[in-house]
Amino acid sequence: MKPPLTWDGYEKMRGQFARGLAFERFMVSQLRADAALPRAMRRYLQDFTED
Repeated sequence: MKPPLTWDGYEKMRGQFARGLAFERFMVSQLRADAALPRAMRRYLQDFTED
């Protein structure tokens, strides 16, 4: 049975996955920092409230 990707293909896929995780971590840190600001100073979450 032939694997779906070559080793080079898996390496590329792994790199893209790692890049996606890094972006997700960066965005979570940005949104958490934004949420910690007073509403008037927020860049992304101005209209979000915690109920």
